[in-house]
Amino acid sequence: MSQALLLAATTPEHHTELPLPPIMYGVIAITTFVALLGLVWTFRGNSNKHH
Repeated sequence: MSQALLLAATTPEHHTELPLPPIMYGVIAITTFVALLGLVWTFRGNSNKHH
């Protein structure tokens, strides 16, 4: 075996924990998109008022 393969086989893997549960990333994304949709929805038909 080569030295690189032997070294790769013996080094431990680093495991990093997420700061939030994975479902919370989806909840945050959906909440952000709904808030942005609400912002866009408030300006609907605004161009018709100025003509």
